[in-house]
Amino acid sequence: MYKDNQEYTAMRLNGTVVREPGKERLVMIHEIGHGERGELVASIQSLKGGKNHVVPLDDLDLASPKLGNVAFEGVSYYISRQPKRNDWRQGLRRENLTIMYRGRPHPFNLPSLSCLSAPVFDDYPSYKMCVREGGAFSRTFSLDVEHWLWYKCQKKVGQDVNGVPVLDQKFMWLKEALDDAVT
Repeated sequence: MYKDNQEYTAMRLNGTVVREPGKERLVMIHEIGHGERGELVASIQSLKGGKNHVVPLDDLDLASPKLGNVAFEGVSYYISRQPKRNDWRQGLRRENLTIMYRGRPHPFNLPSLSCLSAPVFDDYPSYKMCVREGGAFSRTFSLDVEHWLWYKCQKKVGQDVNGVPVLDQKFMWLKEALDDAVT
């Protein structure tokens, strides 16, 4: 996609979060350069820490990852991209993420981007675990500690009754999606 234009590629990708296929992890691109054979390479670091290492740019998945619910310190938030005027850069950055919490948007202010792994890799705890502790159990549904069922952290759509999610009547259009998320 970027051929060999290092300067253009660096402007688009430095400071962004992308996926490293095969290792199923999110990484931050710190710098773009040329490898020994002249190919574009990226200096990356896992969001979970560790040392920087260099990989061929073609080895990274630069496609926009799916976002959704994340849990941080026992609270669920819905993460989405916020378009920015005149921002043509690619990838995820703090500046282009928005948090939805209880129906209100907020700037992304979580201390770590590593929480993005859950929606990107669709890695959530079971519904039963969330009944005990609260939290997100899918990209779109979460339970709070009072057992209210939330859709994208924007709408209270039902509640947990004895370990079973029950939608309010006016939100029955979400039943199929909720059934998929619970199983």
